[in-house]
Amino acid sequence: MPQIPELLIEKLHQDLRSYAGNIGEKDRPLYINRIVPRRTLSLSVTGSKCLQNCSHCNGHYLKGMTAFNKLDTVDFSSYDSVLISGGGDQNGAVNISDKAQMILNLPSHLTLNIHPGYQQASALDFLGSRKTVVSFDLPTSDRVIKEVFRLKHSVEDYQKLFLEYRHRFTTIPHITIGLDSPDCTSEIETIDFLSKHSIKELVFIVFRPTPGTELENQALPDIQKAIDCIDYAIKRLDAKILLGCMRPSGEYRKNFDILAWLSGIRDFVQPDHDLLRILEESGCEIRQKARCCAL
Repeated sequence: MPQIPELLIEKLHQDLRSYAGNIGEKDRPLYINRIVPRRTLSLSVTGSKCLQNCSHCNGHYLKGMTAFNKLDTVDFSSYDSVLISGGGDQNGAVNISDKAQMILNLPSHLTLNIHPGYQQASALDFLGSRKTVVSFDLPTSDRVIKEVFRLKHSVEDYQKLFLEYRHRFTTIPHITIGLDSPDCTSEIETIDFLSKHSIKELVFIVFRPTPGTELENQALPDIQKAIDCIDYAIKRLDAKILLGCMRPSGEYRKNFDILAWLSGIRDFVQPDHDLLRILEESGCEIRQKARCCAL
């Protein structure tokens, strides 16, 4: 994996403002939004069960979410939002409507962030009385849909569905960099699609191999090509671009986060500690945000 030259890190540390000016934007803001979503509760409508069993996840990340049958133990005064997701069915839908009344009974001060999977937007019409944001995953290739998601849909199907959600809800697209290929090429066409629809925000996450899944040995995305995707999105989209929680850890995350910040990204879920240290010691403002990145 390519390493970030020490000279680059030293330059960032010693003379951040001058360095930022030298990489092409005169008024690039020198701050970072550090997102630690402690005030967003993650809820799963299916508990730890997932019938879809995608080959990159296999339900692994549902284990860290709160099941709806445990809601009576939750102190909602500690939260101002909830992320509602769950395992997909055989068609890729997260059956949110199965818990419709329980969702509507959630305290009214909570903003809802819904991960619906693949289903018609009308299935969520019952949420019309609530402040709702939809986080919509846009797969970048038919191969990912077939071989990773195990579904028969197409990229075009997902894109049409995304537009359907936009007509009903505030909808934030999510793109996973490197899930199709470590070369990160199919993401470009998805960015081009979004460029035609005046989006306000885009969340990137980065494929990380998860132990116990079919893709546990798939290579990490090439770090420079992943950054090239971000650079391309910044140039093509008039939108805020955020880095979501799912990214590889360790040295990869450190290098990736530093390069992403230099590219112009300012909103990071759980940014690398070295990046924060360098920015803080250079007099850069560290802003704090306690909600999910899509909110």
